[in-house]
Amino acid sequence: MWYLDRSFRTEKELYDKLINAGFPKKASAKVIARFKELCLIDDRLYAKRYAEQCIDKNISKREIYAKLLKKGIKKELINEVLEQTECDEACQIKSLIDKKYYRYLTDKNDRKSVDK
Repeated sequence: MWYLDRSFRTEKELYDKLINAGFPKKASAKVIARFKELCLIDDRLYAKRYAEQCIDKNISKREIYAKLLKKGIKKELINEVLEQTECDEACQIKSLIDKKYYRYLTDKNDRKSVDK
């Protein structure tokens, strides 16, 4: 319970934590099933929250997909969540360019900087 209290977790993360702590696989699976019944873990909600946080940090949908897949979320669920998540890709690209080329964009009088 302490592990779940610290942060929202996926089923896979909790299962792996229980297995690494030395609990039997069968008992760990029963715990996961019971926690799902009690709505203490919900991969759909986790994926939705995670995607929203990543969008706020200008992380692309492709990278979000890879990260959620690594965390054990099913492909179908990831696709569903990403379809529902709105992302302004043009704004993300502009932000990335501004960040990467900031030093060139600061001095408008320097012709070399403007050309670069």
